Amino acid sequence: MMFRTHRIFVLVLCLIIYMNPYNLLGILSISNSIFTTNFLIFCLIAIFGSMVPDIDNPSSKLGKNIKIVGYVFKHRGFFHSLPALILFIFIFSRFFSLTLSFAFFIGYFSHLLLDNLTYQGIYWFYPFKYRIKGFTKSKSLFEKTFFYLNLLTFLLLLVYFL
Repeated sequence: MMFRTHRIFVLVLCLIIYMNPYNLLGILSISNSIFTTNFLIFCLIAIFGSMVPDIDNPSSKLGKNIKIVGYVFKHRGFFHSLPALILFIFIFSRFFSLTLSFAFFIGYFSHLLLDNLTYQGIYWFYPFKYRIKGFTKSKSLFEKTFFYLNLLTFLLLLVYFL
């Protein structure tokens, strides 16, 4: 999937999770206003989390700056797996709060979910060579429609939570 699709999808998830009406995540000390620095930081960390799995792609937004990773690791290999997610969450939680670690998790996991929808699929349980594949390809009509539906959802949620 394209970077913009990952980004808008994670922003929709951030709004839904951060502003949940039933306070299901009250233990994370998430507030009930989107006009706070905490919400902005939450979204930025989630967007960053959604970028990390593509660090192994030298042409990705993050991979362009850390090219060595793309030469050492195969794209959609280790970094697109649950073991990588667990490792990154473990590391991230050592330096940041539970709330920010959860934001990172949302971003990373949403990236895996969206990339799993593509024909290329991902190896959820890397290094085991069992790949789960999806039904679409990147930059397809489905992805473009998905992007615009998420954009519309984001705008509607934004208006709703104002």
